This record gives sequence, structure tokens and C-alpha cells, in this order.
Amino acid sequence: MLYRKCLFFLILNIIGCDANYSYTPLSKKSFKIEIPRGSINYVTPVDWRVGRGGKRKTISKGIRLSLKLPVITKGDLEDIYKKVGSDAWLLRISRKGPEGGTKVLGNIYLPLTKGKARGSSRSLNFKRLKRAVFSIYYSAAAHSKRFENFPCPAFGHDKIIPKARIINATSKRPSKLSVHYRDSAGVSGKLKIIAFTTRINGGMKMAGNYIFELAFFNSARKVRKGPFVKFKEEIVIPQEAPVDIRSCSGFTPKGLPGEKRFRQFKFGR
Repeated sequence: MLYRKCLFFLILNIIGCDANYSYTPLSKKSFKIEIPRGSINYVTPVDWRVGRGGKRKTISKGIRLSLKLPVITKGDLEDIYKKVGSDAWLLRISRKGPEGGTKVLGNIYLPLTKGKARGSSRSLNFKRLKRAVFSIYYSAAAHSKRFENFPCPAFGHDKIIPKARIINATSKRPSKLSVHYRDSAGVSGKLKIIAFTTRINGGMKMAGNYIFELAFFNSARKVRKGPFVKFKEEIVIPQEAPVDIRSCSGFTPKGLPGEKRFRQFKFGR
């Protein structure tokens, strides 16, 4: 009997090891949840070969990263949706610069549904989302694919990121949240949906500490439900190194808006 009991808990632990949280309904419009803080799977600088006349140099577009998300069962996600209308995660990305001061770079929402379930116009088919993969690029590459394809970078970009590392930044202990239907807040800054090609504009300088925060989100109304939970880790870009791209001297990108409008682009966040 003891053997069967131990085997049952072992199997349960293997199956549900990624659902390490506790969920408690409080009322028809509120709940309490204790979730593990998200972590960072990896971060890597993205190389960019630029230059003219066969004189190519390597600089950086920015960084690509993968975040590990708390995993909630479909049943609890359905109940959360019924109580507060949350059908997605909201991920806020901020940077604390070397001089101090923290600025929000952007927001990504991560759908927790696969669309409407068959045979029902009301119920949603929820999914267990485990990770988010996206990029944070310099303005010279973040604005559009066309900017990224220039032989020489726009805005005089000539920097390479020698390394990016992951550091512990806050408690690893789970975060306890109480969320009510009335706990709604708008989103400050640009909002994008997650995709393999999703990129956040990191500005013309990218050195600093990158902070990630997660919250429940109503994608139809574009409102956050409840408070943010900070990831237990941050990404640090300690420095940027200039690269001498002499072949790009005097290069003016073609196919851009008028020169006056070009100078008005505000990417230096």
C-alpha cells in the first residue's frame, strides 16, 4: 500500500512539475494565486554583418532571449477567465540604464487560448504556455525589416554587444496575488502580440539591466488584471563596443521618408 502511494506521488510530481503553484477561488469575481516567479532560459547577442564594397564588419542587431513562464492548468485558466476576464499574460519589458532611472521599452501580450472551442461560441480553448521567445533590437534594426536589410545601419549605429548575462535580481520565492474583477489598469507604452518575429525597440543605446514583469491580461479590452510579478532574474548588458565601419562613411539610406521626417524619428530611448 505504501509502495503504491509513493508511486502515485512520484508520477504526479513528474506530470505536474511545471505547474508549481496554488490556486484558490475567493468569490465569483476574485481569486488568490501563488505562482513561481518567471526565469530566463537564455540570452544571446544577435550578429549583424554590414558594410559596402566587400568590406564587411560585424556589429549587433541586439539580443534574442527566451523566458520561462509560470504554467497554469487549463481548468484553472478557465476559472480565472470566468472570474476576471483574463485570457493572456502581459509581459512588461523595462531597462535600468547605467546612469540610473528605469524606462518601459514595451509590452507583449501572450495569448493563453487557441481561439473558440468547437461547438461553443462562449468557451475558449486554453493552452499551457511555457515560454516566450522574442528579440530586443537597436533602433537601426527594430523599426522594420527594411531597416534591417540596409547594407549600412541607419542612425549611425556602429555598436557590438560583447556579452549579455543573466543575474539573480529578486527573491525566488513564489509571489502571492489576490485578483478581483475590478482590478483593471491600462497599458502604458507600445503593445505587441508575441510571435517568433516579435522585436522590442531598445533604442540607440542598449547597455543596462533588463527587467521583466508578468501580469494577467484581458486581450479584448487591452487592460491588465491585478498587479505585476517581477521575474526572479534580469539580463545585463554591461557595455557596448564601437566598431569602425569606414565603408559606410557618408551612407544615406534610400527609400526612407523625406529627410526632414527621417530626422524626426524618435528612437533614442
